[in-house]
Amino acid sequence: MTSATTPMAKSESTSKKVASAAAKVLKSKTASKAEKSVAASAQRWLLVAYCGWRLTTIGADFLPPFDEGVVQVGVTLPPGSSLDASNATAKLVDAKLRSLQKSAANPNGEVLVFFRRTGRAEMDEHAEPPNANEFFVVINPESGKSRKEVISQLQREVKEEVPGVDVEVEQPLAHLISHMISGSTAQIAIKLYGDDLDTLEKLANQIKAAIAGIPGVSSLAVEPMRKVDEVHVKLRPEALAYHGVDRAYVGNFVQVALNGEVVSQVVEGQRRFDLLVRLEEPYRADIANLGELRLD
Repeated sequence: MTSATTPMAKSESTSKKVASAAAKVLKSKTASKAEKSVAASAQRWLLVAYCGWRLTTIGADFLPPFDEGVVQVGVTLPPGSSLDASNATAKLVDAKLRSLQKSAANPNGEVLVFFRRTGRAEMDEHAEPPNANEFFVVINPESGKSRKEVISQLQREVKEEVPGVDVEVEQPLAHLISHMISGSTAQIAIKLYGDDLDTLEKLANQIKAAIAGIPGVSSLAVEPMRKVDEVHVKLRPEALAYHGVDRAYVGNFVQVALNGEVVSQVVEGQRRFDLLVRLEEPYRADIANLGELRLD
């Protein structure tokens, strides 16, 4: 007996094959979509984790490190140092920088040019006493050394040239930005608050000794503190009444005698200078002479 396959049986077999193939395709697409969904979810969570980490570091660096091509070397003597002592120390640093300057005999010198500023005037935005020296050094880009290497060399050799003096090496713009942000010229500043200057100075030196050995710490210095003598003038009411003068008159007289008063201006070309009237230095500095002032 021979058997024959009817068209209906062939159609059912083909439908089953098509359905099986379609099921496999749908299953494959479903698996692919699930994998993509898992990958997208993982990427989202990774992005959330990265944003959370970045939030913890906001404010850590105001500006990324950059190369200005100029280095500012601060050389600060102890408070109260005279201008002559400051100039004598600065001359040693001048000689050291001159030995590093580019020349025919030293074509690969680390320094192109430099200049110095000692102290700042009283009317300056950042007044400084004469014990503070600032050297602005232009680095030679063809010296074969990186900025970091030149800064380390300047800091090391200047400290060796003037031992016992605070030396800070920084870039001018970074120096100003640090001063604007924290009120200190350092990138990292530890601030102490209190009423006793002697105790503050003692604690500051202890902190300096404690952190001096930490790797990465450089240009470590304690901000100089200088005590200023004060003269307190107390008026005697009985004596004022006896001589017929009041407190306001005597107070104004003493203020003008010690601090001075601007009475006019002196013109030299296009420049103008205030004319200040006050007692000469010997009479203002000697307390015994202050007691001999005559009120007219």
